[in-house]
Amino acid sequence: PEVIEYVATHKNALGLLSVNWISDMDDSLTTNILKKVKVLAIQKDTASEAFKAYQAYIKTKDYPFTRNVYMINRQTRAGLGMGFVSFVAGDKGQLMILKAGLIPSIAPVRMVEINTK
Repeated sequence: PEVIEYVATHKNALGLLSVNWISDMDDSLTTNILKKVKVLAIQKDTASEAFKAYQAYIKTKDYPFTRNVYMINRQTRAGLGMGFVSFVAGDKGQLMILKAGLIPSIAPVRMVEINTK
């Protein structure tokens, strides 16, 4: 996006963009962006700790710049709209949201057993 180029070429410039632009480390666009600009940690107020836009801090709302995304479907019968909402709300759609660096409404659970013996 233009904001990345502007910040990269103007000393002391600040820019805001969605976390999904910088969260997929498998994407060459992400790695190129992170080579050009510095990602800052943000404080809620002067008395609080600063947090980067990591998924864990977004989920706990420690990172202050968050927003909810809602899907509203006014379709009265099964069709394209309902199919899309069903896909996004399903396992594959929620994994895509997670991979994009966002927080899915239904986070996948991973059970880890630690053997201390």
